[in-house]
Amino acid sequence: MTLREALSRSIAPEYGHTPTPWTITKAHKPDNAGGWDWAILDPDRKVIAEVFDVVGEDRYGVQRRPSEVNAALIVKAVNNHQALIDALKLATDIAESFIRSELEGTSSFKSAMSRLEPCRELLGRVGV
Repeated sequence: MTLREALSRSIAPEYGHTPTPWTITKAHKPDNAGGWDWAILDPDRKVIAEVFDVVGEDRYGVQRRPSEVNAALIVKAVNNHQALIDALKLATDIAESFIRSELEGTSSFKSAMSRLEPCRELLGRVGV
């Protein structure tokens, strides 16, 4: 599989990623702004990414999106990714087991199992 193919699948487990947990810290204060830019650190406290303030226009004028909030969201998502995948797999397995035990052989079985397909598809995309 090429890197482009792996990225198009939205995650590339065979390439791995920087170990977690990730943390954030102040990186540096830009000359033109009052806030700080933030760095995302690996467990060895090496910088793996920097997050900068985003300034854009909304219907009321200029809006600032603080880099600290964005960096915290990225770190929270990455640090909890595996737990969310594990929870989805467990919930899907429990639901499938219940459907099999309660509905197999009935007219509702196929319909009930098809409702699990989005969960199975997502798990497949993340390599589970």
